[in-house]
Amino acid sequence: ADFHAAHKVNFVEVPLNKRTTVLHQALGVPSLPWTHIYHPDAGLVEERTVNKKHIDEVRQCLRCYVYGECDLDDVPASCENLYGECEIEDDPTEVET
Repeated sequence: ADFHAAHKVNFVEVPLNKRTTVLHQALGVPSLPWTHIYHPDAGLVEERTVNKKHIDEVRQCLRCYVYGECDLDDVPASCENLYGECEIEDDPTEVET
């Protein structure tokens, strides 16, 4: 089965030329190649560079949205990296008495 049809994923390539320059600028595309990932309910959810060095990250990110689940690195307090602070307990199984 075709991945695009089976998972309702569309890929759109917008070349950079005189006619599309305004579109690239309006979308805030800082460099090429670049990708935007849109979710039907959430809209724009990811903006990423796409090149040989980052292609696996883009594939993994797309898989997360297609299948609705992601593998997360086992990094303690990783929300601190995202939000600057974290309220997650170091050991959620530990109970205070």
